[in-house]
Amino acid sequence: MIITQQKPFEEIIGFLERSNAVFICGCSECATLCKTGGEEEVKQMKKRLEETGKKGSGWVVLDPACNILENKKHFRENKAQLSKADSILVLACGNGVQAVSESIDKIVYPGVNTLFLGDIIRFGQFEERCQLCGECLLDKTGGICPISRCSKSLLNGPCGGSENGKCEIDPDIDCAWQLIIDRLSKQEQIDRLKEIIPAKDWSTSRDGGPRKLNIREPHHKKAATSKEKKTEEAKTPVSSVKANSNLRRILDGGEFAVTGELGPPKGADAEVIKKKALYFKDSVDAVNITDNQTAIVRMSSIAAGVILSQMDIEPVVQMVCRDRNRLAIQSDILGAAALGIRNVLCLSGDHQKFGNHPQAKNVYDLDAIGLIQVLKSMRDEKKFLSGDSLTVSPQLYIGAVENPYADPYEFRAIRLAKKIEAGCDFIQTQGVFNVKKFRDWMKIVRDSGLDGKVHILAGVIPIKSAGMARYMRDYVSGVSLPDEIVSRMEDAKDPKEEGTRICVEIIEQLKEIEGIHGIHIMAVAWENIIPVMVKQVKLWPRPKIENIRAS
Repeated sequence: MIITQQKPFEEIIGFLERSNAVFICGCSECATLCKTGGEEEVKQMKKRLEETGKKGSGWVVLDPACNILENKKHFRENKAQLSKADSILVLACGNGVQAVSESIDKIVYPGVNTLFLGDIIRFGQFEERCQLCGECLLDKTGGICPISRCSKSLLNGPCGGSENGKCEIDPDIDCAWQLIIDRLSKQEQIDRLKEIIPAKDWSTSRDGGPRKLNIREPHHKKAATSKEKKTEEAKTPVSSVKANSNLRRILDGGEFAVTGELGPPKGADAEVIKKKALYFKDSVDAVNITDNQTAIVRMSSIAAGVILSQMDIEPVVQMVCRDRNRLAIQSDILGAAALGIRNVLCLSGDHQKFGNHPQAKNVYDLDAIGLIQVLKSMRDEKKFLSGDSLTVSPQLYIGAVENPYADPYEFRAIRLAKKIEAGCDFIQTQGVFNVKKFRDWMKIVRDSGLDGKVHILAGVIPIKSAGMARYMRDYVSGVSLPDEIVSRMEDAKDPKEEGTRICVEIIEQLKEIEGIHGIHIMAVAWENIIPVMVKQVKLWPRPKIENIRAS
């Protein structure tokens, strides 16, 4: 049903300012169930308007408000009352308001806000269940819709922020993918989650323009036959052109890689990038450039990556799905490749609720796995997602992120496998503090045979203060930071020195874990500690590219 909520009365009075006589329309169906436009609410609205000096010229509860033919019938029956009205106030969903507007030549105003298409959970409580996308995929997800119920509309599993079965943006919202996993497990259909759900065809949704349906002219989308699919596959030669980047040569050459992370400035000053970059030069093999991390506007990751390249520092350009649709993503990739960018890290992206533009509309046309597939197709098959050919393929080394600690824990290796199948060449993990739990995850990875299919770089985060440790433990989703580390930071005479010592200890343990091919250092606003730590863990000097044989 369509869920509505009555507008504030002050707003209604505001747009009825020039109307002396008002006719009120309710709706017998959805709005009645929502207690926003049934007979009781219509009478209450009439009384409140009259108390402000408005004249109630009449009212009717339409059956339902979105039926134009029935509306015209009701309006003929109430012709005398309607003739006295200056305007009509409609207590129904947006469909109903527009249907009333098309049914009579009067000024029409909405009295409610249309929220979503949802279910009645209990009396007076409603939850969103459907976004009317036009191409249902509930057969793949146990009857639970990830498009409407996941805050990022992810199609191939949960993001890295899910915790205790709840969504990272609101602990009162169930993680859609936890619900899907629980449902499919109960139905003994969990293996279905190993299949990659391809990029959604949004042309069947509102994105394809206003939709129409004539039941007398049924239209069914033609599905490709297996023969057609094989023929199409035969036409598409696959020839990988992985970028000959320094990071790739380090990893493929069997060396233990070191990468760092740099956040672009909230301004157009290139000198900020150049100053920070000096701490990475000769200390790491490549530097991640974040893409509006934590959903805060910063300099473009591609532009910042080019600045690094000009300093002979190899960038790993992060690209998130939050802000771009598939057209913009593919365009940005071509531009980045033309400017010499070779390494790209694919992420879904932090939800905009956490950033400085919480009013923004997110995109999530693709999820991270869909993005990986797109880049691999552009690189190896010289094909856009549409199937069109491109002239010169971008040489890319494709990376992705995995969080070994996020819920649901049992799904993390499956999600990693899907990213590998999609085409990623290397993985960087979220920050490791709980080494024991990370070892357990890596055992699952090895037992699944995944460690030989992708290069895994374990993430580490040096902590500067006890406050930072407490904050990460208590408030950062997907982080498993033991109380022991918090205690050490609280007891430390020199917190920065102790934080460095803890990080070095973690790196030394990570170096011994089978299947780990490198580390990714995320020194938040503490870039100058990176060369110090790299030397302390005996990973300096970094191997020179000419001394490594690439595969």
